[in-house]
Amino acid sequence: MEELHTSSLSLFSLKAACIALAFHILSFYEEDSGREAGISLLDCSRPGNVRYRIHSPAGCNTSSIHLVEDALHLALGVRPLGFAVECSEEPGGLRYEGLAGLMVRSYNRLARRLLEELSRSSREYFVIVGWNGLYALGAAREDRVELPQLPAPVFMHTHPGPLCLPSFRDLESAAEFFAGGGVAEFIASSTCSYAILLKSHYTLDCYDKLREAAACVKRSAREDFYSYTECLALLARSECIEAATV
Repeated sequence: MEELHTSSLSLFSLKAACIALAFHILSFYEEDSGREAGISLLDCSRPGNVRYRIHSPAGCNTSSIHLVEDALHLALGVRPLGFAVECSEEPGGLRYEGLAGLMVRSYNRLARRLLEELSRSSREYFVIVGWNGLYALGAAREDRVELPQLPAPVFMHTHPGPLCLPSFRDLESAAEFFAGGGVAEFIASSTCSYAILLKSHYTLDCYDKLREAAACVKRSAREDFYSYTECLALLARSECIEAATV
Protein backbone atom coordinates (compact mmCIF):
# COMPACT_ATOMS: atom_id res chain seq x y z
CA MET A 1 0.00 0.00 0.00
CA GLU A 2 2.83 2.41 0.88
CA GLU A 3 4.52 1.68 -2.45
CA LEU A 4 1.22 2.39 -4.24
CA HIS A 5 0.90 5.74 -2.45
CA THR A 6 4.50 6.65 -3.31
CA SER A 7 3.92 5.84 -6.97
CA SER A 8 0.70 7.86 -7.01
CA LEU A 9 2.40 10.85 -5.39
CA SER A 10 5.25 10.64 -7.90
CA LEU A 11 2.75 10.73 -10.76
CA PHE A 12 0.98 13.71 -9.21
CA SER A 13 4.23 15.60 -8.68
CA LEU A 14 5.24 15.29 -12.33
CA LYS A 15 1.74 16.18 -13.52
CA ALA A 16 1.50 19.14 -11.13
CA ALA A 17 4.88 20.51 -12.24
CA CYS A 18 3.79 20.20 -15.88
CA ILE A 19 0.51 22.03 -15.22
CA ALA A 20 2.21 24.78 -13.21
CA LEU A 21 4.82 25.22 -15.92
CA ALA A 22 2.02 25.51 -18.49
CA PHE A 23 0.53 28.32 -16.37
CA HIS A 24 3.79 30.29 -16.42
CA ILE A 25 4.53 29.60 -20.10
CA LEU A 26 1.09 30.92 -21.02
CA SER A 27 1.49 33.93 -18.73
CA PHE A 28 4.90 34.83 -20.15
CA TYR A 29 3.75 34.38 -23.75
CA GLU A 30 0.73 36.63 -23.27
CA GLU A 31 2.67 39.34 -21.45
CA ASP A 32 5.60 39.31 -23.89
CA SER A 33 3.58 39.04 -27.10
CA GLY A 34 0.50 41.03 -26.06
CA ARG A 35 -1.68 38.27 -27.54
CA GLU A 36 -4.32 36.20 -25.77
CA ALA A 37 -3.68 32.48 -26.10
CA GLY A 38 -4.42 29.01 -24.79
CA ILE A 39 -2.06 26.14 -24.02
CA SER A 40 -2.19 22.37 -24.52
CA LEU A 41 -0.07 19.85 -22.65
CA LEU A 42 1.03 17.42 -25.36
CA ASP A 43 3.34 15.15 -23.36
CA CYS A 44 4.09 14.94 -19.64
CA SER A 45 5.28 11.34 -19.49
CA ARG A 46 8.76 12.04 -18.12
CA PRO A 47 11.00 14.97 -17.11
CA GLY A 48 13.06 16.32 -19.98
CA ASN A 49 10.44 15.35 -22.54
CA VAL A 50 7.59 17.70 -21.66
CA ARG A 51 5.90 19.28 -24.67
CA TYR A 52 3.39 22.11 -24.97
CA ARG A 53 1.48 23.81 -27.74
CA ILE A 54 0.57 27.49 -27.53
CA HIS A 55 -2.66 28.31 -29.37
CA SER A 56 -2.39 31.91 -30.57
CA PRO A 57 -5.17 32.75 -33.07
CA ALA A 58 -3.86 36.32 -33.47
CA GLY A 59 -0.60 34.88 -34.84
CA CYS A 60 2.38 33.12 -33.29
CA ASN A 61 5.09 35.32 -31.84
CA THR A 62 8.16 33.15 -32.34
CA SER A 63 10.50 35.45 -30.41
CA SER A 64 8.34 35.05 -27.29
CA ILE A 65 8.42 31.26 -27.74
CA HIS A 66 12.22 31.28 -28.04
CA LEU A 67 12.67 33.43 -24.93
CA VAL A 68 10.35 31.51 -22.62
CA GLU A 69 12.83 28.97 -21.17
CA ASP A 70 15.43 31.53 -20.08
CA ALA A 71 12.71 33.91 -18.90
CA LEU A 72 11.17 31.27 -16.64
CA HIS A 73 14.57 30.30 -15.27
CA LEU A 74 15.07 33.89 -14.14
CA ALA A 75 11.49 34.37 -12.89
CA LEU A 76 11.29 31.12 -10.90
CA GLY A 77 14.83 31.16 -9.54
CA VAL A 78 15.45 27.60 -10.74
CA ARG A 79 15.57 25.83 -14.08
CA PRO A 80 12.39 23.73 -14.39
CA LEU A 81 12.10 20.29 -15.93
CA GLY A 82 13.12 20.23 -19.58
CA PHE A 83 10.39 21.25 -22.00
CA ALA A 84 9.69 22.28 -25.57
CA VAL A 85 7.02 24.67 -26.84
CA GLU A 86 5.46 24.79 -30.29
CA CYS A 87 2.86 27.24 -31.54
CA SER A 88 -0.33 27.00 -33.58
CA GLU A 89 -2.62 29.72 -34.89
CA GLU A 90 -5.59 27.41 -34.42
CA PRO A 91 -7.81 28.27 -31.42
CA GLY A 92 -7.83 25.83 -28.53
CA GLY A 93 -5.99 24.86 -25.39
CA LEU A 94 -6.66 25.78 -21.78
CA ARG A 95 -6.80 29.17 -20.14
CA TYR A 96 -5.74 29.72 -16.52
CA GLU A 97 -8.99 28.56 -14.93
CA GLY A 98 -8.84 25.41 -17.04
CA LEU A 99 -5.31 24.72 -15.77
CA ALA A 100 -6.51 25.27 -12.18
CA GLY A 101 -9.30 22.76 -12.76
CA LEU A 102 -6.83 20.25 -14.19
CA MET A 103 -4.63 20.69 -11.11
CA VAL A 104 -7.57 19.97 -8.78
CA ARG A 105 -8.62 16.88 -10.74
CA SER A 106 -5.04 15.57 -10.65
CA TYR A 107 -4.86 16.16 -6.89
CA ASN A 108 -8.16 14.37 -6.28
CA ARG A 109 -7.13 11.40 -8.41
CA LEU A 110 -3.50 10.97 -7.34
CA ALA A 111 -2.66 12.73 -4.05
CA ARG A 112 -5.79 13.33 -1.99
CA ARG A 113 -6.13 9.86 -0.47
CA LEU A 114 -2.57 9.82 0.88
CA LEU A 115 -2.82 13.35 2.33
CA GLU A 116 -6.13 12.63 4.04
CA GLU A 117 -4.72 9.42 5.52
CA LEU A 118 -1.67 11.29 6.84
CA SER A 119 -3.98 13.85 8.46
CA ARG A 120 -5.25 11.17 10.87
CA SER A 121 -1.95 11.49 12.73
CA SER A 122 -1.51 13.99 15.57
CA ARG A 123 1.35 15.55 13.59
CA GLU A 124 1.10 17.73 10.52
CA TYR A 125 2.75 16.56 7.31
CA PHE A 126 3.77 18.46 4.21
CA VAL A 127 4.55 17.61 0.60
CA ILE A 128 6.42 20.08 -1.55
CA VAL A 129 6.49 19.51 -5.31
CA GLY A 130 9.61 20.72 -7.09
CA TRP A 131 9.93 22.30 -10.51
CA ASN A 132 11.82 19.15 -11.53
CA GLY A 133 8.66 17.07 -11.05
CA LEU A 134 9.91 15.37 -7.87
CA TYR A 135 8.54 15.75 -4.35
CA ALA A 136 9.64 15.84 -0.71
CA LEU A 137 7.45 14.50 2.11
CA GLY A 138 8.11 15.48 5.71
CA ALA A 139 6.62 15.78 9.19
CA ALA A 140 6.22 19.18 10.81
CA ARG A 141 5.58 20.46 14.32
CA GLU A 142 2.38 19.26 15.97
CA ASP A 143 0.62 22.61 15.69
CA ARG A 144 1.85 24.10 12.42
CA VAL A 145 3.68 23.68 9.13
CA GLU A 146 6.29 26.25 8.18
CA LEU A 147 6.30 26.52 4.40
CA PRO A 148 9.85 25.89 3.10
CA GLN A 149 11.30 28.92 1.33
CA LEU A 150 12.11 27.01 -1.85
CA PRO A 151 11.08 27.65 -5.46
CA ALA A 152 8.19 25.23 -5.99
CA PRO A 153 4.92 25.08 -7.94
CA VAL A 154 2.72 23.19 -5.44
CA PHE A 155 2.65 22.87 -1.66
CA MET A 156 0.39 20.49 0.28
CA HIS A 157 -0.01 19.89 3.99
CA THR A 158 -2.33 18.24 6.48
CA HIS A 159 -4.49 19.44 9.35
CA PRO A 160 -5.05 16.88 12.13
CA GLY A 161 -8.76 16.37 12.73
CA PRO A 162 -11.75 17.06 10.46
CA LEU A 163 -11.24 20.76 9.58
CA CYS A 164 -9.48 21.52 6.28
CA LEU A 165 -10.12 25.27 6.15
CA PRO A 166 -6.95 27.41 6.09
CA SER A 167 -5.59 29.13 9.18
CA PHE A 168 -4.35 32.70 9.05
CA ARG A 169 -0.80 31.31 8.81
CA ASP A 170 -1.83 29.20 5.80
CA LEU A 171 -3.16 32.30 4.03
CA GLU A 172 -0.09 34.38 4.89
CA SER A 173 2.23 31.66 3.58
CA ALA A 174 0.12 31.26 0.42
CA ALA A 175 0.53 34.97 -0.35
CA GLU A 176 4.32 34.62 -0.22
CA PHE A 177 4.31 31.25 -1.99
CA PHE A 178 2.43 32.60 -5.01
CA ALA A 179 4.70 35.64 -5.11
CA GLY A 180 7.61 33.21 -5.54
CA GLY A 181 6.03 31.44 -8.52
CA GLY A 182 3.83 28.83 -6.82
CA VAL A 183 0.40 28.19 -8.34
CA ALA A 184 -1.45 25.86 -5.92
CA GLU A 185 -1.68 25.02 -2.23
CA PHE A 186 -3.74 22.11 -0.87
CA ILE A 187 -4.79 21.47 2.74
CA ALA A 188 -6.08 18.01 3.68
CA SER A 189 -7.90 16.82 6.80
CA SER A 190 -9.44 13.45 7.59
CA THR A 191 -12.75 14.48 5.98
CA CYS A 192 -12.02 17.08 3.29
CA SER A 193 -9.47 18.98 1.21
CA TYR A 194 -9.21 22.71 0.58
CA ALA A 195 -7.45 24.29 -2.39
CA ILE A 196 -6.03 27.78 -2.93
CA LEU A 197 -5.06 28.23 -6.57
CA LEU A 198 -4.14 30.90 -9.07
CA LYS A 199 -6.67 31.36 -11.86
CA SER A 200 -4.90 34.26 -13.62
CA HIS A 201 -1.74 36.38 -13.36
CA TYR A 202 -0.71 36.98 -9.74
CA THR A 203 -0.92 40.68 -8.97
CA LEU A 204 -0.33 42.95 -6.00
CA ASP A 205 -4.10 43.11 -5.50
CA CYS A 206 -4.23 39.30 -5.18
CA TYR A 207 -1.40 39.40 -2.66
CA ASP A 208 -3.24 42.05 -0.66
CA LYS A 209 -6.50 40.05 -0.70
CA LEU A 210 -4.74 37.00 0.75
CA ARG A 211 -3.12 39.11 3.47
CA GLU A 212 -6.46 40.80 4.19
CA ALA A 213 -8.20 37.42 4.52
CA ALA A 214 -5.39 36.19 6.79
CA ALA A 215 -5.76 39.20 9.09
CA CYS A 216 -9.53 38.71 9.18
CA VAL A 217 -9.18 35.00 10.08
CA LYS A 218 -6.70 35.87 12.82
CA ARG A 219 -9.15 38.36 14.35
CA SER A 220 -12.05 35.90 14.16
CA ALA A 221 -10.14 32.92 15.58
CA ARG A 222 -12.10 32.99 18.82
CA GLU A 223 -15.41 34.00 17.26
CA ASP A 224 -18.12 31.94 15.59
CA PHE A 225 -17.64 29.78 12.51
CA TYR A 226 -19.78 32.13 10.40
CA SER A 227 -17.28 34.97 10.91
CA TYR A 228 -14.45 32.65 9.90
CA THR A 229 -16.11 31.68 6.61
CA GLU A 230 -16.96 35.33 5.93
CA CYS A 231 -13.23 36.05 6.10
CA LEU A 232 -12.53 33.34 3.52
CA ALA A 233 -15.24 34.84 1.30
CA LEU A 234 -12.95 37.86 0.88
CA LEU A 235 -10.88 35.73 -1.48
CA ALA A 236 -13.80 35.59 -3.92
CA ARG A 237 -13.26 39.31 -4.53
CA SER A 238 -9.82 38.61 -5.95
CA GLU A 239 -9.59 38.25 -9.72
CA CYS A 240 -6.80 35.70 -9.59
CA ILE A 241 -7.44 33.51 -6.52
CA GLU A 242 -9.73 30.49 -6.40
CA ALA A 243 -10.24 29.08 -2.91
CA ALA A 244 -12.70 26.32 -1.99
CA THR A 245 -13.12 22.80 -0.69
CA VAL A 246 -12.48 20.29 -3.47
